[in-house]
Amino acid sequence: MQTPRALFILGMHRSGTSALSGAIASAGVYFGDDLLEAEAGVNDKGFWEHRELVRLNEALLAHAELKWFTPVAADALSAVCEAPELAGPLFDQARSFARKLLSGRSLVAIKDPRLCLLAPFWQKVFALEGADCCAIHLLRHPAEVQASLLRRDGIKPDHANALWLEHAVCAQLFCTTLPAAMSAVGSYDQLMRSPGTTTEHFLRACGLSVSPEPTQIKEWIQSDLRHHKAGSQQLAGILGERTEALFNAIMGSKAPELYQPDRWSPCEETISLLRQLAEQYEDYNRTVMELQSSRAQLDQLGEAHEQALAILANRDTQIADLWQQHEALGQLHTHAQNVVEQRDQALEALVQRCTSLDAEVAQLNIVRQRLEELESRLPVRIYKKLFLRKKS
Repeated sequence: MQTPRALFILGMHRSGTSALSGAIASAGVYFGDDLLEAEAGVNDKGFWEHRELVRLNEALLAHAELKWFTPVAADALSAVCEAPELAGPLFDQARSFARKLLSGRSLVAIKDPRLCLLAPFWQKVFALEGADCCAIHLLRHPAEVQASLLRRDGIKPDHANALWLEHAVCAQLFCTTLPAAMSAVGSYDQLMRSPGTTTEHFLRACGLSVSPEPTQIKEWIQSDLRHHKAGSQQLAGILGERTEALFNAIMGSKAPELYQPDRWSPCEETISLLRQLAEQYEDYNRTVMELQSSRAQLDQLGEAHEQALAILANRDTQIADLWQQHEALGQLHTHAQNVVEQRDQALEALVQRCTSLDAEVAQLNIVRQRLEELESRLPVRIYKKLFLRKKS
């Protein structure tokens, strides 16, 4: 019975591995059913990356306190690459993923740029599930990768060069660990110039007897989806010269040289340089973390400030409402004072009227008393006569 094969599609981010994977899938190679969806302007045709594979790779990086954009990461991953069981539950989940992907199939493929750093881990995982590994390493000119990363992620050339170097070195050295008939190395330019021929060559170099479907290749590899193309200018950024030298060294090597580890001193020199940069990056990263922490504190202060401004605005509204109420009460108070003053004046007039009436009553009482005195002195007959005369 033929041993199952797991084909690793290796390549730095933004290197055309999605286009290559689409062409390989047209040959009937199984990448899985739960793949990441296409993203307009980023990968219009699709990524060909299994969701669970990406999740596990991200988790493995996080386990080592890394991100996909960490420029010096390989050393931190060396332990799990040598002994996958050190990844704990992630190791068991990785085996489960490989087992389900294979499921009796003779040929499957996995694609994710993080495989450049984690290929040894997955090689051991698939071996435990009874599968051999073969690999295709696709390289794109670092200037094009720079431009694409800058456009998509805002990554600067210095950073992009470090990422390209490490991914290219790790992928190339992994290929040298495989038998010569189980790996292939080629460029994105070759793939774009001759999609069918290049894909066929890659598959044959890996010892695979499947062939891509020409009509489907045209669907997956289209020149109008190539947004960046390298010119003749010198590669920008720190490490630019070394990055371009390594790209030319790999692309300029003949097939036998590609698989001889002792011929790859440029890779070893690059690894040494990256390790020297690692300490500088850690200092830089520490500074970035401190800045991010300060930024987070400033953001919190900003939010607190915004909340305080909102509270003040609310208080101002309440004060304005209270002031309007105060003015309304003031007007009511003035009106009440006017009413009270009017009532006081009316009362005073009433008091004066009462005093006047009291005086009149007193005067009448005096008159009455005199009348009573006169009445008592005059005979009744005379009084009546006088009274009747006055009345008439």
